[in-house]
Amino acid sequence: MEEKMETPHKNGKDAFSKATRLITLIAIDALLVFACLIIGTWMAVTTKGSAYTFPLFDSGKMAFSYWQIGINILLFICCFAVFRMYRDIWSRSGVGDNFYILAAIAVGTALNLLINLWFGGMNKFNLLFQGMALIPVMFIDRYANRIIKKIVLNRAVSNHNGKYPILVVGAGFYGNYILAQIQNGMDNGDRYIAAFVDDDLAKLGTRIGGVQVKGTTQDIPELVDRLNIREIIIAQTADNTDPKQAELISRCKATNVRVRILSPLAEADSRQPESIRKSDLRDIRVEDVLFRPSVQMNEGKVAEYIRYKTVLVTGGGGSIGSEICRQVATFYPEKLIIFDVYENTSYELLCEFKKEKPWLNVSVEIGSVRDRGRLDAVMEKYHPDLVLHCAAHKHVPLMEANPCEAVKNNVLGTKNVLESADSHGVERFVMLSTDKAINPTNVMGASKRITEMMVQHFSASHQMKCMTVRFGNVLGSHGSVIPLFESQIQSGGPVLVTDPDITRYFMSIKEAAQLVLQAGSFGESGALYILEMGEPIRILDLAEKLIRYHGFVPNQDIDIQFIGLRPGEKMYEELMDEEEKAHAEHTEHERILHIKNCRKIPEDFEERINGLIADAMTNADDKVLQDLHQMVPGYKDAESEAVPEEGNL
Repeated sequence: MEEKMETPHKNGKDAFSKATRLITLIAIDALLVFACLIIGTWMAVTTKGSAYTFPLFDSGKMAFSYWQIGINILLFICCFAVFRMYRDIWSRSGVGDNFYILAAIAVGTALNLLINLWFGGMNKFNLLFQGMALIPVMFIDRYANRIIKKIVLNRAVSNHNGKYPILVVGAGFYGNYILAQIQNGMDNGDRYIAAFVDDDLAKLGTRIGGVQVKGTTQDIPELVDRLNIREIIIAQTADNTDPKQAELISRCKATNVRVRILSPLAEADSRQPESIRKSDLRDIRVEDVLFRPSVQMNEGKVAEYIRYKTVLVTGGGGSIGSEICRQVATFYPEKLIIFDVYENTSYELLCEFKKEKPWLNVSVEIGSVRDRGRLDAVMEKYHPDLVLHCAAHKHVPLMEANPCEAVKNNVLGTKNVLESADSHGVERFVMLSTDKAINPTNVMGASKRITEMMVQHFSASHQMKCMTVRFGNVLGSHGSVIPLFESQIQSGGPVLVTDPDITRYFMSIKEAAQLVLQAGSFGESGALYILEMGEPIRILDLAEKLIRYHGFVPNQDIDIQFIGLRPGEKMYEELMDEEEKAHAEHTEHERILHIKNCRKIPEDFEERINGLIADAMTNADDKVLQDLHQMVPGYKDAESEAVPEEGNL
């Protein structure tokens, strides 16, 4: 989208229009304040039984001098200005704006009572009754515009046979096409395009299919208010690495109407017009404002090892596991098996596939990776060609409190899946790992580092191709920071951030799933593949973007509080340690690095693994922590003064 450029003529015209509107409002308010002073005087005079004469006479005498009347009106006008009653948009006013009306009248009344003392302290009841009269009068005045506008717009909607108005952002090719689609009955024919906006100043005032381009993107809030818009459609190609997209989305969402966008943005240039359908319009997601580049997959290479194959995904009902299942389904596997201990999300995914991909041969098997017997039964039943191992405990603070459970699920579970897959003729095994495995400061990271070494060790003595894919945090996954922040925002705040300088690597769930499958296509046994995550994101910046995404102002509408690092957390994450960096090589995919067997595995590795698992099975937390320190290079938990060097693998 082109950056908005204002012309001097347009600026001058807008300034004149705003000034005229402000003067008109002040004049109306001055008349209303004077009218309420008359009403207050009448109420005070008649209450005490004196003779009232219009407009301000009490028993034949003026109740107020001309100076008092002028000061009275001026004080109220100043209070109205201070309490934001002359801002541009009142048709979407809410509880906060109602408070401003009451506060302005209360303060104005109090100031006039103080001034009245200087004039002798007479007629204070006139002023009190004036303040009382102002409350309903000012509410009626401020809300009359909304009521009249709704009546007028409802009549306009009735002229469109009950259809409701939408605003389209972008008056180019896709804007034209969406106009044609809506006029032809897309979305059940229950809406019509009331206006376009576009930042190309040459298009302002022009008409497209009879619909006028009524402004630029800067005018969206005003147009939504004036035209009673109920939905905004962003019909522009965009680069989701461009911060202007976030600014546009934030502006649209601040209007509190539904916002949809042409999806996927990255494919819009190559999409043929006839392929744009209702399903291509989707609601805005948080990923749209986080500037992640789209992934380009070598689909042919991925299809070679998935198409017509039986694929089993452990943890297939989880966040990343379910998205990997969705991506696998697009390559037409012979059979897809979702293996998970949690039945609810697995069932939901099964229902999704039955509805959207009825041709897919998919099954759900409930079971735990800790249960070798159950794994063997499933492997014997389906004889998968490919196993994608996603099942793991990933929550850092919870695993700090439950180290034995982390080892049971992550270490024992991986051992079971590896051995069961190999004994049942699986051709390829791909395990997902985490950047927390590098120089870990927590149990979860240490356990995943051990599983990386297990895959490397296992590959050296077995025919099954075994590989690991390591990456950072996934946006929107269960237990991740974004759902937590969104929950805090929806409850009114505060948003809790551990430290103002803490950073993390992020990628979208879809992006991670695609790169995992791409890395798996390389097929080098024993290899560690690392996904390039881009630049780390400061969590404070992420919190501020999310607050703005929901239409609020950070530290004004929603507070941000710093609570300190939780057990096991680091200030920053690393994707590789120094030794790995020395051995890292680029693959044919620009966003995937390859590391081949850079760690020497000791001869007693299996014995150590068995000892670690045995300690975990007896729920001996202290022994498990001691084992982890002895086995994992660079592991230093929050209570460690130094990392034990002797005995590290």
